[in-house]
Amino acid sequence: MKKFMILAIILVAGFIIMPDVHAIDIKTLQNYTGGPDKQVKIIRESEPDGKIIEAKLTADLNNPEKNDGSLGYDLDVNAGENYILDLDGHKFLSYSGIAITIHKGGTLTIKDSKGTGVIELSNKSKTTTPQSATIPGCSTVINEGTLIIEGANIIAGVKGHAALYNNGTLTINGGGVETQVAGAWGITNVKKATINNGNFVQGYDFSVIQNSGQMDINGGTFVGSENGNSLITNNKGTESGNVTLNITNGDFKSNLILYNGDNSNVSISGGTYQNPESVVAYLLEGLIIDENGTVVKPISEPSKEENNPNTSDINLYLLLSLIAASGLGISYTVKKRFN
Repeated sequence: MKKFMILAIILVAGFIIMPDVHAIDIKTLQNYTGGPDKQVKIIRESEPDGKIIEAKLTADLNNPEKNDGSLGYDLDVNAGENYILDLDGHKFLSYSGIAITIHKGGTLTIKDSKGTGVIELSNKSKTTTPQSATIPGCSTVINEGTLIIEGANIIAGVKGHAALYNNGTLTINGGGVETQVAGAWGITNVKKATINNGNFVQGYDFSVIQNSGQMDINGGTFVGSENGNSLITNNKGTESGNVTLNITNGDFKSNLILYNGDNSNVSISGGTYQNPESVVAYLLEGLIIDENGTVVKPISEPSKEENNPNTSDINLYLLLSLIAASGLGISYTVKKRFN
C-alpha cells in the first residue's frame, strides 16, 4: 500500500495548524512528537538551504494509533533531502504499515550511538492484507533512493512483511535485520545492496536475505532458523543474468545456507559456513573449504626438487672442492633450497 503525503499549513491568528497526516518530513515529525527535545531533536542543519538535517531520538518514538482510528505517522525522505537519523538507543515504532520511506533522489543515514536502537512495526499495524514482500508498502523500511545503515536493528514483526525493501542503493555497515514472526522476510533486494557488516537473524521460516537484484556481501554474521527455509534466497533471474550474489566474507550459521534460482549468478570467494555442502558449488576456481568451514586457498605440496639441492649443484660443489684442495684458492658455496 503506497501512502502519499498531503500537508496543508493554515496560518490562523499567528498559529500553525497541521491537519492529520500519515507521511511527514523530519521537521514535521519533530513537531508532532512534542517539539524540540521531546522525542525527536534536530541537532544539525546545513546552511543555507537546510538540505542536510541531522536528528536524533531523545526517547522512544511510539507512533500511536490516533483516536479517530487513522494510521499514525511515519517518516518520509523526499527527493533532494538528506537526513541523518541517530536512534541513540531508542525505539522507532510505527502502526502505519511503514516506518520509514526513502523516495527516489532522497538519502537517509541511520545511526545508533548506543547500540540498542530498533525500528519496527507494531503487530497491530493497520494495513491491508499483504500480498508479498516484493510489493512496496509491506515493509518496515522502504528504500527507493539511497539508504546507509550504520547502526540499529530493523525488525520484521508482521506476517507477510519485510524488514527492509530495497529498490534503490543500500549499504549496511552495522546494525542488523531480524525476522520475528513466521511468513516475514528480512531484506528484500530488487536493485543494488552492499552488506559490509551487521547481524542478520532468520527467526522463523522465510529467508533473512531475498535477492532479486545485485548484492555484495563482504562481512557480517548470518544466523538461520533450525526449522527455516534457506538463510539466503537468490531468486530466479532472466536470461541476461540480472540477479547476482557475490560473497567475499561473512559468518553463515545455518544448515541450509543458500537457494539459487535459475538464470541467477552466485560467486563465493570467502566466508565461513556451518554447512559447506550448500555453497561449495559456487566457489571461485582454485578455492576450497577447510575443516573449519572457511574458504581458503589450498596449500600445495612442495616438489622433490624444492626439497632437495639441485644435483648439478652438488656435482659442481664436489668438483670445486677438489680444485680448492689442490691449492688454487677457488671456493664455491651451494645453498640448499627449502620451503
